[in-house]
Amino acid sequence: MNENTWLIWFEDAGVRPEVFTGEGAADAANLRFHALKDNWNCHLFVKVEPIPPPDEQLRRFEEMMERRGQGELSPDGLKQLQELENALALRPKR
Repeated sequence: MNENTWLIWFEDAGVRPEVFTGEGAADAANLRFHALKDNWNCHLFVKVEPIPPPDEQLRRFEEMMERRGQGELSPDGLKQLQELENALALRPKR
């Protein structure tokens, strides 16, 4: 297993999450989770690297952003840009 950041999240608001990082984090988090799961409403999460968007969508997004900056997008073009932005889960920094 990868050595990433692991988190055990409890549904009980009075219980703080438990975080595991570094060497052995995966094994420690899994062992702890399996020891807890029968008696607590808890969930095991792992932080993973995001999947990059497809090259074609990203290229189109960058092209449309440049056109928007130059004032060259029609209202339909702006709508398409918003839909593409949502699809890529990107938000322009303001």
